[in-house]
Amino acid sequence: THIEAAERGGDSLKAYADTHGLDVQSLYRAKSHLRSMGYDNGESVMPTTMVRVAPDASVPSDVMQCRITFASGASVEVACAPQHWTTLLDGVATLR
Repeated sequence: THIEAAERGGDSLKAYADTHGLDVQSLYRAKSHLRSMGYDNGESVMPTTMVRVAPDASVPSDVMQCRITFASGASVEVACAPQHWTTLLDGVATLR
């Protein structure tokens, strides 16, 4: 994003906006919006909480269920075999 590019380059948002012909207020609003959603410099700063859930007896025993709830309130529910969990969690980690 433009915000990440400005921070990587060490520029202030104003200097970056001037250099790239962007509206500096739009950049400040976007950065504020990202922070309000739990992101700071592109990384989530929201705490992670693990919650124990009861297994669903209707799901085959070789399949595990998981619900991941993001800071935004969005949830992802999946059921997969345990050997696929690493791939699943790697994929979920890339979601924002």
